[in-house]
Amino acid sequence: METEEIIVAIQKAAETIAKPNCAAWLSILLSLLAIVVAGYVALKQANISEQQNKIALFEKKYKVYCELFKIVNIGDQLDYPGPHTCFSLLHEVEVICGIKFTDKDDVNAQLREVLTQIKQSEYIIKQSAFLFNCIDEEDISKLIDALMDCMIFILKGKKKEINIKDSEISEFIKVSKSFNSKYLDSIETELTLN
Repeated sequence: METEEIIVAIQKAAETIAKPNCAAWLSILLSLLAIVVAGYVALKQANISEQQNKIALFEKKYKVYCELFKIVNIGDQLDYPGPHTCFSLLHEVEVICGIKFTDKDDVNAQLREVLTQIKQSEYIIKQSAFLFNCIDEEDISKLIDALMDCMIFILKGKKKEINIKDSEISEFIKVSKSFNSKYLDSIETELTLN
């Protein structure tokens, strides 16, 4: 009988261990609560990450928009009636593009600085075809090429007075106006944080 008593004692111990007690239920409840809290935190982090991505995209789009606006603004400055001088245009380019000409007497130095700025702008605005659904990459290339040709013509021409009817200047004005009417309103509409 000793063996039977041992078996009965083992069975009673097993039943005692198998019975859920308060600590076991509390442990299960705390585990479920931890899962719910972890899910809530993960959802919050996903929302924060999505907002940060939207802000980063907006900043990128806005930078591209500002560069496009600068270039179109140069076309607008050229396209008003009245005399234009090379000096006044270069001053406007300095203001619009943030260029500070280091040597105002050296045409080649001015040309290098302008073309460097245009190339930097080109690098930025080439992204617009990917950031804005409405923009055709070919139109971006036309705008940049027309601006380069215009600035080379103006600076290399060494004329005091600029005639906006000259082919390179009138072509840039035409391309700039076309780009403006075709895209800038659409771009401004797409510039949202939503």
